[in-house]
Amino acid sequence: MRHHDDVATVAELVAVGVSRQVVANRVRVGRWQRPLPRVVVTHSGPLSDDQRRRAALKYGGPTALLSHETAGVLLGLRVVEDKVHVSVRHGVRKPSMDFVVVHQSRAELSRRLVAGLPCTTVARTVVDIGCTMRSLNDVRALVADSVQRHLTTVAALERAVAQAARRRPALLYQAVEEVAAGSRSAGEAEFLRLIRAAQLPMPQLNAPITVSGRRFRVDALWSDHKVVVEIDGRAWHVKAGQWESDLERQNLLHAAGYVVLRFPMRRLYEDPAGVVAEIRAVLVDRGRLSGVVSYANR
Repeated sequence: MRHHDDVATVAELVAVGVSRQVVANRVRVGRWQRPLPRVVVTHSGPLSDDQRRRAALKYGGPTALLSHETAGVLLGLRVVEDKVHVSVRHGVRKPSMDFVVVHQSRAELSRRLVAGLPCTTVARTVVDIGCTMRSLNDVRALVADSVQRHLTTVAALERAVAQAARRRPALLYQAVEEVAAGSRSAGEAEFLRLIRAAQLPMPQLNAPITVSGRRFRVDALWSDHKVVVEIDGRAWHVKAGQWESDLERQNLLHAAGYVVLRFPMRRLYEDPAGVVAEIRAVLVDRGRLSGVVSYANR
């Protein structure tokens, strides 16, 4: 019991010599508690988070893995756990109840141990959570963050999305494709979508540039004609040091002959036509789209 946070099934207790009568009596008088069917916790106080998770695993049976938001929290994803989520093989009949949500999986469940608790892999967890989201930007943020912080890889996500085909994860397909193309955030992914929809030449995303001996990355680069786009987040949250560094970098780029366009992320959503028109006009001016009329002149 010490190795399992004071959580066990009745069958496990019986197997080591504790009779069912003793279990029933201790639960009845309040020394122990039964938070889920056939699962016992050998104290009467509140359950810790890990005890709730272990109890859910015991309830789910030998094939159960912590999954969805529960696995996400343990694996370091930026998600919130409301209830304890477990996934079991398809056909295992365990209804969701109380603090436990049970999911059935037709695909094989790969196992990863985190602090002694079996979880689904990061890629599978991202896909499971992403399939429940209705906002493309939420899916983009989840996928981009998991790759940018090296919790998983694009290749692993692509395999996991393919396994989830029955759930028709269209938003996941798009988000993973955008990250594979180089986007690191929801803002960059939306920028990429605008460029494709406008049929503009595709830039290199997160492109490395070396100027005056300084090497840094820009959000988007049309290298042939030295056009750079930077997507700014909420400027009022930028620290003074970062703001000064951004200005210095922009000045270096200008001095090296680059045109730098900066767009606050909100403009990508509130004024997409204006953003596209400005980019198109600069590309036309630089000869990248010679002979193409910009939106502003139509």
